[in-house]
Amino acid sequence: MGSLAQPLADLRRGIGEAAPGPAIEGLVAKALGVGHTSGEDGALGLLLGLAAWGPDALYASAAPRTTGVGSIPARRCAAMASAARVFPNLYRDSVSLMQLSAKLGALAGVHQASAVMATPGNLDLLRDAGLAPGEVEAGPNDLLVALDGEEAALEAALAAAEAELTRARAAALEGGPRRMPPRSLEMALGEQPTANLALISTPGDYAAAEALKALRLGLNVMLFSDNVALEDEIALKRYAGEHDLMVMGPDCGTAILGACWRSERGGAPSRR
Repeated sequence: MGSLAQPLADLRRGIGEAAPGPAIEGLVAKALGVGHTSGEDGALGLLLGLAAWGPDALYASAAPRTTGVGSIPARRCAAMASAARVFPNLYRDSVSLMQLSAKLGALAGVHQASAVMATPGNLDLLRDAGLAPGEVEAGPNDLLVALDGEEAALEAALAAAEAELTRARAAALEGGPRRMPPRSLEMALGEQPTANLALISTPGDYAAAEALKALRLGLNVMLFSDNVALEDEIALKRYAGEHDLMVMGPDCGTAILGACWRSERGGAPSRR
C-alpha cells in the first residue's frame, strides 16, 4: 500500500491543479503501474468519480482558472461537505463497488464518491483521494460509502446508495423459498464435485487461509486478492507444487484456462 499512496496523491494533485491532459495520463499510468489490484481499483475508482464531474475535470486546460477557489470552478465550491455511511456485514466485489461509485458520482451535486470494503488499506486509499471519512466504526467485513459535494445533495446520494444495495439484496431473495447458497468451500464442492478450481476474492488478511483450504480439498486456486504476505504466497505455491496443483496470484486479475494447460500436463485427473 505504501508504494501506491504517493502516485494517487500526485494524481489527485495534478487534477486539482488543472494539469494538461498528457500530464494527467502520465500520472494515471504511474498509479496503475504500481502493479497491485488495489492500485488499479483505487486509481480507476478515483477516475470514475472525476469523470462524473465532466470532461473538464479530467482533461483541463493548462491555463489557470480565474473563478472559484484554487483551480476548481466556483459552481463546485458552494456549500461543500462530506458524508459517509457504513453498511455492516455487507460484501460486494471490486467491480460492483466501482459501478456503485460511478453511479453515485454521476448524481447532481456529488463531486466525488467511493464505495469500498472498509479494510485498512482501502481507508488509506480514501484518505489519499481526499475522501477521508474521519472516525468510522467499520471493519473489513463492512461496506463503506464516502462522498463529498454540495451539502444538500449528499443525504439523497446516501439514500440512493442504500436503495441500490438493498435492491441488489432483495433481487437475490425474490422467488420465494430456495436452496441456501453454499457457505463454505466444502458445501460448494458438494454441489459441484467435479470442480477443479477455486476463485479466491477476499480481503488479503483472509485470502491465504481460504486458498490453503481450497488446495487441501484438491482444488487449483486463482487468487484474485492482493495484500497477501510473501511468506504466505511461497507456502501456498510450495504446497501446490507438492500436490500437483496450481496457484495463480496473488493479485491475479486476468487468466485464461483451458485445454492448453491440461494437454501440457498430459491429461488432467478429475480434480486437476
